Amino acid sequence: MPPTAVRRVAVPTSAAASALLESREPLVLTGLVDSWPARQWTPAVLRREFGDAQICVRLHPRARASVWEGDCVQERASLGELCAWMDGSDSGRLSRYSRVDFVAYADYQDMAAVFSAADRERGALSSIDWSTVGVPRDGRQSTMWFGSEGAHTCVRFHFYINTIMWNTHMHTRT
Repeated sequence: MPPTAVRRVAVPTSAAASALLESREPLVLTGLVDSWPARQWTPAVLRREFGDAQICVRLHPRARASVWEGDCVQERASLGELCAWMDGSDSGRLSRYSRVDFVAYADYQDMAAVFSAADRERGALSSIDWSTVGVPRDGRQSTMWFGSEGAHTCVRFHFYINTIMWNTHMHTRT
């Protein structure tokens, strides 16, 4: 089966985005999250601002071509430890895994559960504003996926929901 071409659309308004989302066609919408405070989130910013947030990190050997979640080692760590590990700094519990040999990611972390009351007061949840895409939600109804270079997730289809993803700092491969 040949791959499906995915159309990229520069969308000027949330109303236009809502109309496009109704089409149920796979799309890449561009330009709608440029005003989000979360656009400034880099590993260094996340480490500084929200480094104490506790997450589950999955690690697997970099050499493995195909990895399923069950094949990974799981470590409880802070977001700061993962960000430090990704930039090669001292990373506490994750230090025993070499960046040369391992890939790390924290998948589908519920933002409302991850961020503390202090983090929420500093804007962790309000930094995400899906209304710019025509969906009246924010970080309270969002999940995060962080990964080091080489991290990936299997392509999956959600027949029951529109899946809206936003990518910052890192890259996606198609």
